[in-house]
Amino acid sequence: MIKASVRMYLASNTRLASLDKTVDFMAMPRVGEFIKFNNKKMGSGFDFAIADVIHVEDGNPEIMLELWSDEDRYNLFEDENELDEYVESYEAEGWALRSMEENTLYRNEPDQGDHV
Repeated sequence: MIKASVRMYLASNTRLASLDKTVDFMAMPRVGEFIKFNNKKMGSGFDFAIADVIHVEDGNPEIMLELWSDEDRYNLFEDENELDEYVESYEAEGWALRSMEENTLYRNEPDQGDHV
C-alpha cells in the first residue's frame, strides 16, 4: 500500500473549503486520473480529478485534487448549507478541515460573466 496525503477543495459562491486526509492506495495515482472517496452520508458517486502529485523525500507523496465543480467549471454548491453538509460528511470520513476562506476564484460581476 502507498500512503499519500490528499488535499480536497469544495466551494460555494462565497466560500472555499480545504480538507486533508492520508489515504492508502494500491498504486500511485497520476495527474489526470480520477479518484472516488467514501462518503456514507452523501454518497460516493463523485469523482475528483488529480491536479498535482508531489513526491516528498522521507515523507508521503502529496496529491492535490482539482476544485470540485460542475461540468461548466462553476462552483458545485449554490447553497451554503449544502457546502457545510458536505464538509461535515467528509469530516465524518476522517478528512480534516484545514481552512474555510472567502472564495475569490469566481465572482458574479455584470460585465465579466461568472469567471474572473
